[in-house]
Amino acid sequence: MFIHVGKKIFLEKKIDKSLVNQFVKLSGDNNPIHVDEKYVKKTVYKKIVAHGMLSESFLSTIIGTKLPGKGSLWIEKEVKFLKIVRLDDYITFCAEVISIDEQNRIAIINVSAKNQFGEKVIESLNKVLIPDNCKISKNNKKKIRKKIIKPIKKNKKTVLLLGASGGIGLETLQMLLRDGYIVYCQYYTDSYFLKKLKRKYKNKIFLLRLDINNNKSIKNFLDKINKINLTHLINCIIPKIYNISFEDIKKKDFEYYFSGVFYNLIEIINNVTKTFIRNNFGNIIDISTVYLKIPEKNFLPYITYKGAMKHFIKGLSVELSGYNIRSNLITAGVTNTQQISNLSRRQKLLISAKTPLKRIAEPKDISNTIKYLASDESSFVNGATINVDGGII
Repeated sequence: MFIHVGKKIFLEKKIDKSLVNQFVKLSGDNNPIHVDEKYVKKTVYKKIVAHGMLSESFLSTIIGTKLPGKGSLWIEKEVKFLKIVRLDDYITFCAEVISIDEQNRIAIINVSAKNQFGEKVIESLNKVLIPDNCKISKNNKKKIRKKIIKPIKKNKKTVLLLGASGGIGLETLQMLLRDGYIVYCQYYTDSYFLKKLKRKYKNKIFLLRLDINNNKSIKNFLDKINKINLTHLINCIIPKIYNISFEDIKKKDFEYYFSGVFYNLIEIINNVTKTFIRNNFGNIIDISTVYLKIPEKNFLPYITYKGAMKHFIKGLSVELSGYNIRSNLITAGVTNTQQISNLSRRQKLLISAKTPLKRIAEPKDISNTIKYLASDESSFVNGATINVDGGII
């Protein structure tokens, strides 16, 4: 073991229900705001609040096992709880040695913790006795700088592409591979063309199967992507659009889009942004729809879902901008993909006639815009919605 001023370590934890229950058993603190959903709904908190001491306990994990490590002892500690931690929050702890008293073998370690939205929840200053088996080395700024920057340089352009087997997704994948990106492709059933590209590009493309509506599949998928040092997330998932009149709409019609697709997409994005925040770099691109500009009759559940997704991405552009993470949208016009394969030639001609450029969009029109937003040329573009719809007003 060794320690020096500037040394940093990170620890990530999901504060789930099982951790809260274990803490209740250990501490005896069964305050209903931590365990009783019915009770807490009647309070100003509305949802379960995790114990502050539960999050704080991971400071002990850091000091005793990571920085300085085994044999370390606390001498003094100061903790500030800056924001409530909720159930299923992902907390990232960052510990850094800010000074060392070599004669008395005492280190001052600052630990801060942020949730998945980049909000600081804990700030702590710790005075720690350095164990005898831990070597105190001189602060080598060059080594520290290399350690922080190297992961970003190593995988400068590593993309998680959601919906890679669809028309827009497949066109985007081919563009990314030609431009030298490493691409992790999410697909569900149609993998023929993906496997064909895998044979051509070998270690530049990786296939990840995911059923976006299956919780077990989501968990396995998250376990895999959490190990990847991603720099870009591109969402080309377009769930099936089905017609339903307003008079016939039921709760289940909205749940089709929200309970599965929307909430699971948010969970995927939240997981990926933890990597982005750690690297102080990230790029999120979402494909939106022209139906938000000109709503189509009988598409209300789909349009509502797409509207929620649009404003979620817009909100991210503000929430995450402080970490050099950009979030942008592309409003795609009606595009020549499998989604419109059931339209007659006459229907397609009518759509073209409504479009100032007198044609339906091609997948390449969308992928060309993705190419720009994914590149360094768009480094000052954030929170934007780029219309690729042929000029529809």
